[in-house]
Amino acid sequence: MKTKLFFITALFCLSQFISAQLAREAFVNYNKENVPAAAIDFQTPASDVTDALQGKMKQNGYSPKSSGGFLTFSNVANPLNKVMDFVFKVDKTGKNTSTVYLFALGANVSMGMTGPGSDMDYLKQYLTQFSSDVTAYLYNKQIGVQASTVTDAEKKLSKLVDQYNSMQKSKQNLESKMADNLKAQEKQKAELDAQRQKLNDMKTKQ
Repeated sequence: MKTKLFFITALFCLSQFISAQLAREAFVNYNKENVPAAAIDFQTPASDVTDALQGKMKQNGYSPKSSGGFLTFSNVANPLNKVMDFVFKVDKTGKNTSTVYLFALGANVSMGMTGPGSDMDYLKQYLTQFSSDVTAYLYNKQIGVQASTVTDAEKKLSKLVDQYNSMQKSKQNLESKMADNLKAQEKQKAELDAQRQKLNDMKTKQ
């Protein structure tokens, strides 16, 4: 019970921490140019963030093109009613830390403009909301790990039960054979007594 409570509490704290992250304005090197981009930091390994990102986009019907460490998703629907290709880069900044960069490509896209209603502002909001997807991914991953642990424990218990049943059956067979052996011993003892008596009778007649 304590372990379960700790597990839930840890996930809740993780959720609160990740959800509190806000995207910021930054630059990322793309095709040898520093391109304005929205960025957000995570206290989460880059591999997990990448998996969460691709899972979210796949769920929405988008498949990436990977090139030079960037993931490009073409013609992503957006409330700005613009034709936008989303370009993501997930940088590993530490063993358990990472940064996600996001900028958009398109004829009417202007990443250099900032402020309310700008493309930059929209992408910052998008990344901030993405933090909840990372939280959900990590939560589901932990559930998957725990479910696997439960399955392994169930298999071990089932194996032990099977072993016990097998030993119980062997025990019953052995007890049956032992009982038959005792009966055979009694029968043989009676036969031995009879033969000894016959031998003694023969000796007394000499």
